[in-house]
Order: sequence, then structure tokens, then C-alpha cells
Amino acid sequence: MSAEGIWSLISNAALLLALGALYDAVLQQSDRLLHLKKLLVGAVIGTIGITIMLHPWPLFPGLVFDTRSILLSVTALFFGVVPAVIAALMTALFRVFQGGIGVAPGVAVITSSVLIGLGWRRYRPQWQKTFGRIELYLFGCIVHIVMLMCMLLLPWSMASRTLAHLTIPVLLVYPLATVLLGLLLERKLTQREAEFLVRDRERRFCKMIEQGCDIILLVDSQGRISYASESIVRILGYPVTEVLGRGPTENVHPVDAPILLDVLASLRGSPGASRSIRFRVRHREGYWLWLDMTVTNLLHDPAVEAFVVNARDLSDRKRIEMNLEQQVDEIAALYETSRKVNASLSLEVVAQSVVGSLLERLKPDLVLLFLRQGDAMKLKACAPEQGLLPHEIAPGHLVGECLSGLAVSSGKPVYSLDIREDPRCTREASKASGVISLAAIPLCSGRRVIGVFVLATAAERDFQPQTKFLEALADQMSTGVRNALLHEEIQRRAAELEQMVVERTSQLEAANRELGACN
Repeated sequence: MSAEGIWSLISNAALLLALGALYDAVLQQSDRLLHLKKLLVGAVIGTIGITIMLHPWPLFPGLVFDTRSILLSVTALFFGVVPAVIAALMTALFRVFQGGIGVAPGVAVITSSVLIGLGWRRYRPQWQKTFGRIELYLFGCIVHIVMLMCMLLLPWSMASRTLAHLTIPVLLVYPLATVLLGLLLERKLTQREAEFLVRDRERRFCKMIEQGCDIILLVDSQGRISYASESIVRILGYPVTEVLGRGPTENVHPVDAPILLDVLASLRGSPGASRSIRFRVRHREGYWLWLDMTVTNLLHDPAVEAFVVNARDLSDRKRIEMNLEQQVDEIAALYETSRKVNASLSLEVVAQSVVGSLLERLKPDLVLLFLRQGDAMKLKACAPEQGLLPHEIAPGHLVGECLSGLAVSSGKPVYSLDIREDPRCTREASKASGVISLAAIPLCSGRRVIGVFVLATAAERDFQPQTKFLEALADQMSTGVRNALLHEEIQRRAAELEQMVVERTSQLEAANRELGACN
């Protein structure tokens, strides 16, 4: 082979590698339309093949050689049926268009190169992981041995001369060029797969963050939120755009905000350190949620340069804890009330001890106990003795009058969040006493109402969710009051009986004296 021929082959191989690098740009396109992409890849590779065929090494008139066999075999090996078939059709049609004595072997080379590549891809799919470059070199040798055999389609005189000129240079250069192009494309594909894997992991990680139970925040060195996960919309109701740029304590409960600021300040000088706190945050609709937050200082990390905040909604757990605490307190209050009402048969002692226990356990601002006397209600006990005025202590307070009177007349609990706005509260003195919320629970003995106990607060408080507990408490108190009243009745009857016995004894003694005088 002449120096000009060798230079043409080297130039052709260089063009092949350069155009192979151009293919890398095609790989950067979107993966959304896979079938369209395969067609596009095939068209690009076919264009590369035609470009290569425009820079051939002419051996005889009408008989030219180039590196299309390298391109097409590697295409079939790496990219599969659709791109390889499209590229083969484009290059075969172009070779027919070129004409000449070498059309038949040229088309045969195109066909054999694609078939060998597809067969290798089908039966040796793991070749990169086994023999790698050695197998790729062997693949190139087989492709080009078959290419040389395709020259036998020429007349024998021309075929023999062609094989004599081309066998050694082809077997020296073409398999090596196949290895180089294969390694180039393998590297590009490996990079592409790695990029896709990274993007896929990033997407999955973002989805995990967005759909997870935790709120993720990044707070920069200036104390501003620079990133917020989408989960903040679901948990707190705030759009991400509304949160960015704000301080981390803007919606935190005023009592808890200083604690959060202290945590951030203490972590600032401790790279990599973490601290956990619990605090309340206002939901966009206005109510408060409990969050369990972990803050980690990654200001020193160039990839983050922020405090990383993980916050989880603890409202349900906190609500359960508070309900359990309330139930424990209610059980303790019931036990203590039962113990106190059964500890004495004195109505005064029972009444005062019960209202004192209710004040300590339920923590209202005022507890009142009224007993019914006909159509009137008499205050029996009050706690505390100082503080809010016992507004119901008014002469002539009657059953059916005002809120506690309604509880007695109806035999059902009466609740008011704000007695100042409640038309059922008919006493102006009550409205002016400082009481805001009130609960009046009747004390029943069978079907008869014997009294009522009243819980009052100077701030708004809803007693209604505790109805069952308050009714159970009223039953305990009713039992104690009924026993005390029965004890008082028994003592009164005993005193009356004793008085009757004394009077009858005196009468008998007087009668005896009269009889003695007569005798």
C-alpha cells in the first residue's frame, strides 16, 4: 500500500473518531421519546457513514475503501437494531448511488458488518465485563476478515489484486480503529449511564424529601431560609415561595422562638454538631402544631453552607400525650373526690374539700357548689375564697335563673365560652365579675336535682369536651352530698326523737307525781 493510501486510511479513521465524538452531542438529548431518539441516532450515524464514504481511498476505478465497516459494526454492537438498520440502509443506498464495480462487495460489507455486530450484541451481551478490549479487538478482526472475504464477489483477477494490496493494512489498522472507536463510545455511554443514574437518584431523593413526613429547611449564615421542601405545603400550609427568605422563627410560638434562636447560636461555633428541640409553629390557617426539629450545622460544608433543619409533625403524638395526661388527671380527680366525699359525713367538710380538690386538679379560677332548697339555690362552698367574685352569691337566686339555675332546672350541663355574649346569662353582676367561661354541672339523686357545681375561668376555656368526666365527677359529688344530707336528716330525726323521749319522760314523771299525790 502506498503512503498516500495509508494516509487516507489514517485520515478516515481520524474522521471516524471525530464524528464518533459528535455522536456524544446526540446522547445529550432528552430521553422522553425513546423510539424517536433511536430513529434520530440511526439517522446521525448514517450521516456519519455517508461522510466517511465521501472520503474514500480509491483502489481501482469504481472500487473504493473506507472505514464504514468499523462504524456500522460498532453501531450494531453498541446501539442495537433500529439505529444499525437505519444507518445500514442509508449507507447502502448511498453506495448504490455511487455505482462502480465495487457496489456488490460494498453492500455486502455493510450488511455483514451490521449482522456481525447485532449477533455479537445478542449472544455476547456482557462482553465489556468479561474480556473487554481483547474481545473488542477480536470482534474487529472477525468483521474485517469477513470484509476481505466479501472482495471475492469481484472478478477473480481484481479480487486477488485487491486482497494482495489490502489484507495486511486492513488487519493491522481496522481492528485497532474498531477498538479505539468502541472504547470511545463505551466511555461516552458509561458517562451517560452514570449521569442518568445520578439524575435518577436525585429525582428519587427529591421525591422522597417532598413526599416524606419531614420538613427539610436550609438556613443560611444570615439566618434566612434558603431552601424548603415541598412537604412544608402539606404539613404547615405555606407555599415554598412564601417561606424562602424569611427568618426561621417568624411563625414559631413566641414562647418557643427564643429557644430556637439559642439553638442556632450555640451550633454556629460547632461545625457538624446537631441538636434537637420541640416547639410550636403556627399553621397557615392559624392553629398551632408541635414539631420535633433536629438542627445540624453544615455551614462549613462547601456543598451546603447552611444549617440543615429536619422537622417532623408531632401534633398527633402530642395530642395523644396530652389526652393521656388529661385522663390520668381525671382519674386522679375522680379517685380523690371519691375518697374525700366518703371520708366524712359532714356536709360542710365534704363540700369544702370537694371544691378545693376541683380547684387543684382542674385549675379553673373559681369553683362554686350550690345546693337546692325548694326553688332557691344556696351557696354551700366556694374556692378560692379570694380572687374572682363568686358572682352567683346573690340573694334571691332562683332555680331556672341564669346559667347555673338553668342547669338545675333542666338537669343537664350548661356551658358558655363567654358569658358576656351569652343571652342565657341574665345577671349583669355576673357579666361584670370578671368571669369569661363557665360550666354548670347538676348534681342528681335519681331523677331529683339536689344541687350544681360551677367551674369558671377569667380566660376563654371550653369545658364541653370534658362532659363525660364532669358528669362522672358530679355523680361522685352527688353521692357524697346525698350521704351527708341523709346523715344530717338522720341526726335531725334523732335529735327530734330524743327531744320527744325527753318530753314524754317528763310527762310520765309529772303523771306519776300526780298519781302519788292522789294516793
